[in-house]
Amino acid sequence: MEITIVSQQGHIIIPQEMQKAYDWEACQELILIDTGHGRGDYD
Repeated sequence: MEITIVSQQGHIIIPQEMQKAYDWEACQELILIDTGHGRGDYD
């Protein structure tokens, strides 16, 4: 599991290792899924 932050501008930084693992490129669209776990609840 990787942990990241939302910048003050609202940007999410995806760790480079994860970008490489999934072959994600700059400007690529991703889908965010609300799992209902909320902030900091990873169980």
